[in-house]
This record gives sequence, C-alpha cells and structure tokens, in this order.
Amino acid sequence: GFREVDRTLNLSLKPRSFEMLENDAQMILTYLEANGGFMTLNDKSSPEEIKATFGISKGQFKKALGGLMKAKKIKQDQFGTELI
Repeated sequence: GFREVDRTLNLSLKPRSFEMLENDAQMILTYLEANGGFMTLNDKSSPEEIKATFGISKGQFKKALGGLMKAKKIKQDQFGTELI
C-alpha cells in the first residue's frame, strides 16, 4: 500500500498468502483426483519429492495439507495421503 510518511508505494506481484494456499490445496486435490484418490506423499515426505511433484516448498505443501485435513477432504498415514 501507499506510505504517506515517505510517499512510497509497496507492491508485490506475488499472490497474497491465503490465495497461494488455496491454489496449492486445489493443485493437491486435482493431483489426488487424477491419481485414483491416493498419493505416496505426506507431511513426512522429502522437500525434494514435494518440489519435483508440485513445484512448491515443503512448508507450502504442509500448510495446504493442513487446510485440506481441517476441511475433512483428505486423510494421511505413513503410506501417503488419500481423498476422503
């Protein structure tokens, strides 16, 4: 936003964090739907596996999974993540 004190404007081309979270969660849901409702990735997966599959950080992945679990759309175990 605009700062009156020094008359500067602070802009970002990145989506706001809640928008990124929605996009990440939707990407994970779409992936699960396209793969029979299951994936071998979970919150214990390596950052490299997550980045290779989704192109996002492990932190972003875990936040998206947390939101999906809270919304009761997925469940996790030691073998992976599954649609409910």
